[in-house]
Amino acid sequence: MKHLINLFFLIPFALFSNLIAQTNQYPQGYFQNPVGHQMELTGSFGELRPNHFHSGIDIKAGKGMNNEPILAAAEGYVSRINVQGGGYGQAVFITHPNGYTTAYGHLDKFSIELHAILRKKQYETESFEQNIVFQPNEFPVVRGQEIGKMGNRGHSFGQHLHFEIRNTESGKSVNPLLFGFDVPDHVAPTIGGLKVYYLNEKREIIESRTVSLVKKNGGYGIVGDTLNVFATIVAFAVKTYDKQDGASGDNGIFSLEMKENDALVYRFKAETVQFDENRYLNAHVDYYEMTARKSNYHRAFLLPGNHLSMYENVVNNGILQANQEGKKITLTSSDAAGNAVNLEFFVKSKGGVIDLKTKNYTYFIPVNEPSILKPNGANFYFPNNCFYENIYLKFGQNTEGGTYGIYSPTYQLQDNRTPIHAMFNVNIQPVGLPDSLKSKAFIAFCSQENGRVQSCGGAWSVDGTLMAKNNRFGNYCVMVDQAPPRISPVSIADVVYKSGRLAFRISDNFNEIGINEGLKYRAEIDGQWLMMEFDSKYDLLFLKLEEGLITEGVHQFKLTVTDDRGNESVYNRSFEYIAREPERRVAKAKSSKVKHSNTKRKRR
Repeated sequence: MKHLINLFFLIPFALFSNLIAQTNQYPQGYFQNPVGHQMELTGSFGELRPNHFHSGIDIKAGKGMNNEPILAAAEGYVSRINVQGGGYGQAVFITHPNGYTTAYGHLDKFSIELHAILRKKQYETESFEQNIVFQPNEFPVVRGQEIGKMGNRGHSFGQHLHFEIRNTESGKSVNPLLFGFDVPDHVAPTIGGLKVYYLNEKREIIESRTVSLVKKNGGYGIVGDTLNVFATIVAFAVKTYDKQDGASGDNGIFSLEMKENDALVYRFKAETVQFDENRYLNAHVDYYEMTARKSNYHRAFLLPGNHLSMYENVVNNGILQANQEGKKITLTSSDAAGNAVNLEFFVKSKGGVIDLKTKNYTYFIPVNEPSILKPNGANFYFPNNCFYENIYLKFGQNTEGGTYGIYSPTYQLQDNRTPIHAMFNVNIQPVGLPDSLKSKAFIAFCSQENGRVQSCGGAWSVDGTLMAKNNRFGNYCVMVDQAPPRISPVSIADVVYKSGRLAFRISDNFNEIGINEGLKYRAEIDGQWLMMEFDSKYDLLFLKLEEGLITEGVHQFKLTVTDDRGNESVYNRSFEYIAREPERRVAKAKSSKVKHSNTKRKRR
């Protein structure tokens, strides 16, 4: 099989014209660039993220630009603005007459008109978080109209614009790069790893191993060209990323195909993302590699519980029958611009069938069936479609309760390297819990990875058990929380000037997970509700004193923070507000103007 050395692995654009043509049903040139400079992407559509596929593209800020204007990509009307501490932070949604809606996330500011509408609604409802829906004639926009400023709000860790195009009727996100945007890209994806899996007749993975790759004639292969396996049923996964002109980051690919003896048997395509399918990402990737080694491997086969709709032309779930004659395997990774690269090798079975190793487990949970576990003092209910494959669950239980603030046995479920698709019920009977502490009791989750205790909250059931929901394996028990949240001042003084800032960090002794609502807060000034913004990534409450918000003079500020178990902290502080800039700031500004003027004269 040495003839493989002479193959040309890098696929020209023409061979992918059919694949790209299938996606070019989308209007070309209808949408303009939403930023005022050449697009450079720091994140691509369909990129593999924790528990979800990236539903848009991330556009990098222009060099040296602050408060960069964000522009409406086409005419239409603002159909929604959304504000939250996490997620997209501050986002605008524009519905267009061509059947699509564009979304603009992580904005630092809305336009003046949208900002006024938001503030009015926030004070009417006494809530920072908002989801304001507009009628078609309420807020029309034209192509290129400024709708806000680029920012870093929400779950964002660098200034950029998250830009989406959604099908208005179905709500599906569509890859924006299929709409004809000018994003220079002449660089093919890279392939950094290959895994082979040995399976049994039940599509259960018996074992897996990584295979070293070598570069060959512009593409990739393996040493010796032939992969010898000691199994007859095999499957593959590849670690692959996309590159773009002038960009150093690793972005997500558009398509991954697998051919067996030149016949297509699998295709993954990042053309659309359906939001209610997002968590199936944990079945698409090698979850162990993602969580333990931070490596993103795309499976080129389907686990039994994977119902993701991003696949095409899948034969036998992408699972292959290896034989002694050998089969040619071609894995092709491509981007939305049509650049593509091959990994090609032969796979040959050595004739043996690997034996199913004895599994050390306590419970067997079949995929696609509801299951219930009833160890002493607890009840765990897993609904249908909770798992992606059969689970051989390892279970442990200690019988100690009432010590170290723990009021039940601790139940050890599997490990944190096994993904769970849906929320499951956790019911635990407390041991030795005084009636006076029942309102403070919660279901505690402890990750076996870092040992950190987190709160799933909890509600009392009629049978006297405490019930909560979660979607992670780990350790569970009943604990109590009597500690109030922490309020740490970041920015407040005896005297606050015009455009001054009030800021506080709020935190709790236990982070909230599952369906637990987490911390609630209320800020007041002189007894009236005060709108403070929240940034969840920094646990930061902040307020810029906008003109007209308060009058000059002494004011009483109060911040109340309450956790899920009703523990409360209160911060009180009086301050004087002066509606002008402090003298040192004015003097600095004047000094800057003088220097600038002198510089101009020197240049003349």
